[in-house]
Amino acid sequence: MLLVESLVSGSYCRESGHMMILPEIKIYCALRWLAGGSYLDIKANAGTSKTSFYRIVWEVIDSINVCEELALSFPQTEDECYHCAAAFRAISHGEAIVNCISVADGYAVEIETPPAEVVGNVRSFFSGHKQKNCVNMQAACDAFCRFQYIAVAGPGTGMHLSRVTWDVLWTIFPTTM
Repeated sequence: MLLVESLVSGSYCRESGHMMILPEIKIYCALRWLAGGSYLDIKANAGTSKTSFYRIVWEVIDSINVCEELALSFPQTEDECYHCAAAFRAISHGEAIVNCISVADGYAVEIETPPAEVVGNVRSFFSGHKQKNCVNMQAACDAFCRFQYIAVAGPGTGMHLSRVTWDVLWTIFPTTM
């Protein structure tokens, strides 16, 4: 509820001047738009103008970014790792999942070829495996589906992102774990 609470203070009257934009409506607008929805449909459902719609979306995004309780938090210590592993063990059937501190997955998002003036190395966005331009995203979540780690990079010419992610995570933990 911390996100909802932070959005209450920023609420103000709609164009009619009679109703406040509820924090839940603000979150709906932002999540629906971030998921690929058209602002036209979303603003019609929420009863906002185009200007108010984009103000709301960025208000929610800014609130998410400054909410410490929503910050990414990958376990850094041995105690934190044991706590994460205990959570996975507790939610698994018959406590079958042991010594798991995070689950990770990735996705290649197809993109148009970016202009060289913008990215410098256009080839870094070409995936030889997928045979298309894309951005490689990888994320890790805890047992409660909260993001712990996110990485986004071009898939081509350099090290594969999963190798970069592995190298980063390997430096966090001692080899004795």
